[in-house]
Amino acid sequence: ALISDRLYEAAASFAEAQLIRRRNDATLHQLAAEANAGLGRQLKLHYHQGEFYAGQGYSGAAAEQFALAIRANDGSFQDLLVVESRQREIRLIMGALSQPNNGRKREPRE
Repeated sequence: ALISDRLYEAAASFAEAQLIRRRNDATLHQLAAEANAGLGRQLKLHYHQGEFYAGQGYSGAAAEQFALAIRANDGSFQDLLVVESRQREIRLIMGALSQPNNGRKREPRE
């Protein structure tokens, strides 16, 4: 309702406050992304869209959104550090998933 009424600042504040307690809630990240898009905040838009994709299991799309957030250049230094950290985490997950046996070494056969 807040987005459809173009109350983007209220929607962004609501989503951010809720995300403190429910960090992995993909729906809240989607709401935050839409609200920040309405406010023209590119870093936060792409960060929250990336978190939404990560929550849905789309690591590649999440990494792409985090890269866009880093290039946005319109957030605070702290926001940038958060995005860079999440991008590293997602890349590690992607690397582990691409490894045979999820990155674990095989036991030698006798």
